[in-house]
Amino acid sequence: MKRIILAILLLATAAGAAWWWFLPEQVLKRRTISLLETLTLPAGEGISSRQMKVYSLHALLAEQVVLANPRVQEANGEWQRADVEAAFSAVCQHAKMTQFDLLEIREFIHEGDKVTMQITLDAKVEMPEILVVNGKHHAKLIWTLHEQGWLLESSQWQPLSGD
Repeated sequence: MKRIILAILLLATAAGAAWWWFLPEQVLKRRTISLLETLTLPAGEGISSRQMKVYSLHALLAEQVVLANPRVQEANGEWQRADVEAAFSAVCQHAKMTQFDLLEIREFIHEGDKVTMQITLDAKVEMPEILVVNGKHHAKLIWTLHEQGWLLESSQWQPLSGD
């Protein structure tokens, strides 16, 4: 009898953990962290390793992506996924380094096949001649559910201080 109770408890614990793991909040937290890790290009990392991240980025982006960041005006607008990948590929080749760290998820709104996340992150993008971005930002990320899973549809950033 004790073995049956133990088996039931283990099964219930595993079911609860699986349920928690697949909650949209948990899935999108992991996808957001994956996005930020993909965009992070450590100083001294080889070009080949950096270029592989373009393939990782492909799996995270919707077919059309809206970007907005007051510090990078030329990136603002609605873009095809291929255009975002090409731009990121250029960044991979030329950036001294980039670093993106999730500090906080401030808000999570789930409406059907769409999730809006308000996050705080620390970002640094250093190109050969200029420090493009440096500091904390609030970002609004919009993820939509597709056949391939949750894909980023919009990323809108706003610096918190005199970035």
